[in-house]
Amino acid sequence: MKKISLWAISLIACATASAQFNYGEALQKSLLFYETQQSGVLPDWNRIDWRADSGVNDGKDVGLDLTGGWHDAGDHIKFGFPMAFSVTALNWGFLEYKEGYDKVNQTDIFLRNIKWVTDYFIKCHPSPNEFYAQVADSKSQDHNFWMPAEMVDVHPMYGIRRSYKLDTDNPGSDVACETAAALASASMMFKTVDPTYSATLLQHAKELYDFGDTYRGNYNEEGNIPASGTYSSFSGHVDELAWGAMWLFKATGDSTYLAKAEEHYKDPDFKWGIAWDDKSYGTMALLAIETGKEKYKIATEKYLDFWQKGGGINYSPGGQAHLDQWGSLRYAMNTSLVALIYSDNVTTSKKDTYHDFAVKQIDYALGDNPLDRSFVTGFGKNPPNKVHHRGQHASWIRSETIPAESRHTLWGALAGGPNSDDDGFEDDRTDFQENEVATDYNACYTGVLARMIMEFGGTALENFPQPEVPGEEFVTEVKINGEASRYTELAIWLNNRSAWPARIPNSLSARYFVDLTEGIEAGLKASDYTITARGAGKATGGLQEWDSTNNIYYVEVEVDADKMPFPGGASQYRREIQVRIEIPTSAPATAWNPSNDPSYEGLTGVVTEFNKVSIYSDGKLANGDEPAGSSVLAAGFTIDKTSGIAPFEVNVNASKSSDPEGSGLTYSWDFGNGDTANTKIASTTFETEGQYTIELTITDGTGATATKEVTVNALGERSCSFDAPRSSALPSVENKDYSNVHIIGSNGPNLDNVTTFTINWNLENNGLYGFALSTSDGNPGHYVDLSSKINQTFNGNNPGISIADSGFTGLDDDYFATVDEGNFVLVSKTRELTIYFSNSSETPVCGESSTLSTPTFSALNIGLYPNPVVDKLYIHGDISKARLTIYTIDGSIVENTIIDSDEFSTELSSLSNGIYLVHIEKEDGSVGIEKVILNR
Repeated sequence: MKKISLWAISLIACATASAQFNYGEALQKSLLFYETQQSGVLPDWNRIDWRADSGVNDGKDVGLDLTGGWHDAGDHIKFGFPMAFSVTALNWGFLEYKEGYDKVNQTDIFLRNIKWVTDYFIKCHPSPNEFYAQVADSKSQDHNFWMPAEMVDVHPMYGIRRSYKLDTDNPGSDVACETAAALASASMMFKTVDPTYSATLLQHAKELYDFGDTYRGNYNEEGNIPASGTYSSFSGHVDELAWGAMWLFKATGDSTYLAKAEEHYKDPDFKWGIAWDDKSYGTMALLAIETGKEKYKIATEKYLDFWQKGGGINYSPGGQAHLDQWGSLRYAMNTSLVALIYSDNVTTSKKDTYHDFAVKQIDYALGDNPLDRSFVTGFGKNPPNKVHHRGQHASWIRSETIPAESRHTLWGALAGGPNSDDDGFEDDRTDFQENEVATDYNACYTGVLARMIMEFGGTALENFPQPEVPGEEFVTEVKINGEASRYTELAIWLNNRSAWPARIPNSLSARYFVDLTEGIEAGLKASDYTITARGAGKATGGLQEWDSTNNIYYVEVEVDADKMPFPGGASQYRREIQVRIEIPTSAPATAWNPSNDPSYEGLTGVVTEFNKVSIYSDGKLANGDEPAGSSVLAAGFTIDKTSGIAPFEVNVNASKSSDPEGSGLTYSWDFGNGDTANTKIASTTFETEGQYTIELTITDGTGATATKEVTVNALGERSCSFDAPRSSALPSVENKDYSNVHIIGSNGPNLDNVTTFTINWNLENNGLYGFALSTSDGNPGHYVDLSSKINQTFNGNNPGISIADSGFTGLDDDYFATVDEGNFVLVSKTRELTIYFSNSSETPVCGESSTLSTPTFSALNIGLYPNPVVDKLYIHGDISKARLTIYTIDGSIVENTIIDSDEFSTELSSLSNGIYLVHIEKEDGSVGIEKVILNR
């Protein structure tokens, strides 16, 4: 076959306009769409952070593992027929225009996406004359469930996803031979990359073709597979017999297959185009290229001429070649790929005509149209955002219209496009003619993009995709169920609207906060109140202390484990628990007054979303407003750690206030070794390296105590720790790229092939939006996004990170994280190892001779006053452009700002009385001051 040459491209480029669009970005996003469509246990390279495993039980009904493959479109069925065509069409474009993929570094990404499906096809072919052509069906199952894919395994009404098999008694030549074409074309791509895998693919392709050729029939008729209304084989199976043979000839060079292709080829009606059903238009083009016979050239040009203006097909005023109301852009893209491949490989006087047709159609889809909008999701100007896709929409109530806006960005999917030849289009997910997206819609389109890159250029986006910022996932809806002088009864609906990803938590609870002041004044204790609950859960623990100083308590209700809600429909996404809080009959009526409860104001007898009743997923606050202050301590106290010396010291600093009534506060710290102190400054020494637990105890003048355990990591001797672990949160390191990696110490990873380390950490929003390594050789990938492979605790004392399954030998470990003069540093918790990311080629100086140690307080000359604070805190010294962070005693941030001068003050009048941690940090990461203050 004559391949396209750079000389030919240059001639064409001289005669055509320059690129209007970034074809590289469009190609990159088109491949990402296929990762959105993945079914099964997702691979570690899947980059869609709102997707999770689905269809994990596929094949169990027949005793096989049939997990994997692609969901067809916006549904979750695995239709083997269009899936196989999608793979064949993608492979055709890749084999012809691989250079386009190479130019934008998408080759590895393309191959791994194809292998995901060819692996699935191999699973579906357990013996030569058996092939599982479909998993699940549309009419009785999938199309009734407008919900995220992650819910198909848990919804009790969805049912078992049935596996549909072709065999000698139930033949399907169309599916068998199309899958043979997919595997044969894939074997050509993997021949040099993985010869063993290539041979396996080819063997399965041969067996499947023999199966389809020997046992004839249409899979939806003789094969008895329910495809009516979706992917019935309208054109029959003869076109696949020719198409499959053609690809086996290309893969093997065996002329027997070429003879079969010519035997089975029949001229179509020349008034349609290549698509998932009819491959005759593709076969004629391949026969013209491979044989050079005039009859195939005439037939191919008759087909392509029909698609030109005046050739018979309808054209819109804006220039779209419009074939059909359903997926009109898909047909235009399919024919565009054939037009390019034919004109690039066959000598014809119509080369420019066919080429220019394809350029016009691809540009129309990308935004060169009267609507001045893109028809590709997540690309270009005003792209569609309400395509017919359950996952992107992420409804928790199984409704196409609730919520009104899609909750996710669907990257790179080609929408169906105008359903008539008038350039009209409405972004409406209920209109599936115009807004359907599918794996076959993108298949030929992707190849056209690769060809455009070869001619016009294009670039892939850096650091793409970034993780989505999760929206609201767990919600409480509340109403007053009943109330009287001695009780309040509430109906609390705990909502699971999760979508990042859709999931079922292990526990789901809600808290109603109560002010017991009037009860305590009447002589009641928290234990005197009666808590009763009924419905889908229980009340846990009675009234629990939150802020004893201000008499704030809470009642917590938790959903029963077997009634856990999930985002799968109106009766599935929420659960109701009714809870009553009541005083004893012996107490005066004045002991109960709910009006001052932090969670009461705004409640009515109508169910309403209500943030003042907070909700917790797996024990963590997921939504809602907690009252300020808590009587339970957390790691908000200053713990100054001096690393690099042994033994390791911990100094705890606290401010102690006087009380006009003489009942002041005393502070006691139990370090676990019998050493206690009731002084302002206490210290202890750990003789050996390890992790220690400190118990902090506050005792007030009445003898009441509150305790909290704090974990401290004692490092001992470290030659290159760069003062890790830090005693405060990691400062923001936003959208920073580092081009050099310095490995200091023994047993470290080999990161010589790493060209760029990217981190995007925002302290204020507690968001790690990027953590990735780019390599020069694609090992383990050209762009390795580690965001889903790490657990970080950057927003607190001892900031650290755990890396697992990174793909880089020796990198997986637990690390402390710190910054050093703007550079990012990881210090291993288990090894004598430091990984230093920098833009300097010079190895950093560390150890005893280091000049990079943290400046001392006195050197920075920073002060703050008064303490105790009343309304306003004053700070002065070398603080310009330093970051001020003020924490509550439980570690929550109440102020986070950049100081703009050497004299600074901040209002604290809005804060409740209590203990706060003041932390000031310079731009280079050095700590100027950390001190506990008391707000009065």
